[in-house]
Amino acid sequence: RPPMIVVNGVLKEDTSIPEQDWPSPSPYRYAVSRNEVSLSTLLTYIDEVAAIEDMAAKRLKAREVISQSMVLDEDQQAVVKDRLETTGIFKKSQINKQFTNAKKEQEEKAHEEITTRSDSILAGGTLYKRNTAPFGYEKIKGSAEGEDVSTVFTDFVLDIEEERIYVEDEAICRWYRGTFRNSEASIKFEIEAADWENTQKFSAYFSNKCGSRWVVSRKDLDELRLVAMAAANKDMYLKPKVIQTQYCNSPGWYGKTYITPSVLVDKDGIRPNNEMPVNMTNKEHARYLDLTIFKDSELERTLMHIKKDLFAAFPFECVYHALGFSLMASVMKYIGLPYTPTMWLEGESGAGKTALCLLMQKFYGDFQGPLNWGTTYASMVTYGYHFKDSLLLVDDYKEYGTGIKAQICQQIVQNAYQYSARGTSNRTGGQQEVKSTRCMFIMTGEETPLHETSFIARLLLVYYPKHNVEKTKEVYQNCVENSKFYRGVTAEFIYYVLNQPVELLREKFKEFHNEYKKPVQIEDFESKFSSDGNNDRIAYNIAVARLGWYLLLGLMKQYGVITMKEEEMYTQKAHGASLGVQTSMTVRCREEKNSFVFINRVKELLFSGVFAIKGLHGLDTGNINVGILDEAEHDKVYIFPSILLDEVKRRTTTPITLNQAAIAAQLKNMGILIPSKDSATTLKRINNSRGRVWKIDFAKMGLCSPALTVVREEAPP
Repeated sequence: RPPMIVVNGVLKEDTSIPEQDWPSPSPYRYAVSRNEVSLSTLLTYIDEVAAIEDMAAKRLKAREVISQSMVLDEDQQAVVKDRLETTGIFKKSQINKQFTNAKKEQEEKAHEEITTRSDSILAGGTLYKRNTAPFGYEKIKGSAEGEDVSTVFTDFVLDIEEERIYVEDEAICRWYRGTFRNSEASIKFEIEAADWENTQKFSAYFSNKCGSRWVVSRKDLDELRLVAMAAANKDMYLKPKVIQTQYCNSPGWYGKTYITPSVLVDKDGIRPNNEMPVNMTNKEHARYLDLTIFKDSELERTLMHIKKDLFAAFPFECVYHALGFSLMASVMKYIGLPYTPTMWLEGESGAGKTALCLLMQKFYGDFQGPLNWGTTYASMVTYGYHFKDSLLLVDDYKEYGTGIKAQICQQIVQNAYQYSARGTSNRTGGQQEVKSTRCMFIMTGEETPLHETSFIARLLLVYYPKHNVEKTKEVYQNCVENSKFYRGVTAEFIYYVLNQPVELLREKFKEFHNEYKKPVQIEDFESKFSSDGNNDRIAYNIAVARLGWYLLLGLMKQYGVITMKEEEMYTQKAHGASLGVQTSMTVRCREEKNSFVFINRVKELLFSGVFAIKGLHGLDTGNINVGILDEAEHDKVYIFPSILLDEVKRRTTTPITLNQAAIAAQLKNMGILIPSKDSATTLKRINNSRGRVWKIDFAKMGLCSPALTVVREEAPP
């Protein structure tokens, strides 16, 4: 048949080619020749060669005869051998050796010509042909009679046009993109390599994609994949050669390079990202993540603006912690700090918390607004996963009206603080299972959602005070106008950090950490509490912001934006602000310790007349009896723990975890609960029944007042 050409997008036969130039239907025969050499021609030629006097020339010509005889069958080749032996050109043993060599050369030549043909595919040692009119794969194999036998096993082809590699941290995910073609349609496909290799998933994917056009025997699926993959890297007729592309699935650190869609930052400098594209499709909020490159003097001008305007637009203790914390989000992984705290700005609505945090988000991209709390835990973690090595703002936590539970917020903060298993990645950065967050969160709210020390201690909790926004209105507007340049500051900040000895940075962090681990001096503060694990976490969280501030001042000094004296002044102000946060967080942890919350709530319910302690005058009139006075020791009461805990939980709007054993242990450490010999509870007979109760020193619990006296007479049951 004549060869095929494309005319106006349609595949047609090229009738301008003479018939003698048409390709043979058999790739093997076409590669060897058309058997135009006849036996009689060769025998005549042998006689001519025999007449040559020069033996070397004679044998050279004889070898050519032997090569040409390879197109003959075995019987004809035997006649050629006899004639060569009769002429005495070669001995019989030499003739057989020459035929063996000629056959080997012929096979090598045939193999080369076959495999370089535009429609042939050599896969797994078997020859295949990719047909185009109609489309399909054809298997070529020899028969015992020496003829070629072909078998068409599909009426379509799978052309892999691109192998796309998605890089996610140390994991690599491969996808194949291409076109399914048959006589009726061309359908684009995109399948993960793992699914391609899985027979069941491979068949299910293409069956769903191509519908009734997908007709292939199950036994041929392995062969189909083998042929399609072998053809992928071969230039073939009407088939594009496969290309390889590599994408990062998220911005952030890859080795010692920080990558965003537009910018690469490494130790050698900041440059446009023309090397590693970042896949930001289907990333919703994260698609705005990107840094930029400064031109000329833009860096110095922007740093000067930050010094004059941003430092002045908000209360210093807030802007210092926010700036230091936000910039550290980009280098935490590089420095190698193990824990990732969350910054929480707490203050009244309208004070300016959101305005400050929106500017902090601008250091990582052109974001138009924050993420809010009206989402699920899994969605929030997904956002945190996409914001790799970046800052994610979640704004305006409210206990009511948003639908999110405080426990979910607690899970998010704990997930961020010490993430572990990441799960596997697909090409869009979506999850095949719920992943851990890889960002640093900055959150705002009128109050924190949970009153637990373990939650508070994982925060950098900064109170945002009321201030006169009218006085800072002009400088704040300057910040809004210049915030488009903040992304360039982050790129320069990363570059500055990369050119500092990392061990020196870790030592500096350790110095800050140790500085804020020292117990704070507060009147009536328990030294035992000030040295617990939560105090160490508080110091760690503050040290993160201090290190970020220290590095920012170093960058500003390097470009002449601040003097050495100004650096010292800003360092002292930052230290004072950090001491204030350390003190407030330490006190807050003490107050939010479950036992303190529990005791305070019990006292509120006793003094308001909801709870009652039988026999204790002034506190025995409530509706719910939670205890009874000890008749022998009038400064002790017996509390019914199960009743008390259940009623306190029921009457506390802010969620609190009250575990009986944990509360008992805390009350015991505070000297309030008096344990029995072998248990926190005491076995007591009350109203002819024996039960386990807590023996409480009500004076140490803070229930003593002149109004409280022991009821001497027998109280009603």
